[in-house]
Amino acid sequence: MIQCSRAFLWNAEASPRVGPAMFILVTAAIAGGIITTLSLWNYGAFLAVACAPLGGSLLAIIAASLFSLTRQRTRDDRVSRPESRPARCRDPQP
Repeated sequence: MIQCSRAFLWNAEASPRVGPAMFILVTAAIAGGIITTLSLWNYGAFLAVACAPLGGSLLAIIAASLFSLTRQRTRDDRVSRPESRPARCRDPQP
């Protein structure tokens, strides 16, 4: 069982390509946790550490939204340009 799950986690064909996006989201979550901890440290160490996951999650959601909007915008730009579409998808020339 362990071999099967380990093979699935490290098999590039079984899992989708999420390298750069996942790196950005993890970095944003860690940075959000650190920023939240530092900004709430004056109110006490317990409160600062307790709110760190909330700040990390919030910044990760913001980063994911921006990343998704950027990817959607570039995808729309590619589709709207006729030279980027395959020849079979282009409108016939008169």
